[in-house]
Amino acid sequence: KPVFEEHIRLYKEISDSLEIPYYHCMGNHDVLGWSDRRKVPVDDPELGKKMIMDRLGWEKSTYSFDYGGWHFVVLDSIFPIQTEKGPSYEPRIGREQLEWLGHDLGRAAGRPTVAVTHIAAFCNNGQINGDPKDTAMDGHMVLWDTRELREVLERHRVKVLLQGHSHRIEEYRFNGVWYLTSAAA
Repeated sequence: KPVFEEHIRLYKEISDSLEIPYYHCMGNHDVLGWSDRRKVPVDDPELGKKMIMDRLGWEKSTYSFDYGGWHFVVLDSIFPIQTEKGPSYEPRIGREQLEWLGHDLGRAAGRPTVAVTHIAAFCNNGQINGDPKDTAMDGHMVLWDTRELREVLERHRVKVLLQGHSHRIEEYRFNGVWYLTSAAA
């Protein structure tokens, strides 16, 4: 936990020193103890998203804002679940957040829009590595509800979905949406 706290402190210190605005997007390494390899007890009061959100003054992990005439929507792809080994997550947006997204995009109609998610809607790791066992929908590399998210983005004519997680630069254009994957953390 102290190492995690130090990483958050360094992230905040570096980000605050930038001379540009910055916005957070929840990623799988931002949650404390939501994996089988957890290094904190399951009853730790800061388990999950609480610690990073508290330290960064982050009110919600899903939100939207306008900047420079554009509308931005930040999604949380770290969906909480309970397993027999304790709290964990699945890579998905979830029905409630998808409904919120549809309403938010409806209110922003007419403005060019960018959506952001950590876990990607599209990822070609298996194809790039020539590994037939590494399928796109296997494990945690892409959102399990990509189709549902894609349909909302397409219906509201979102220009681009910024995504990450694979640490590999990729880009796809599908049904009018540009899916742009960043390799950066």
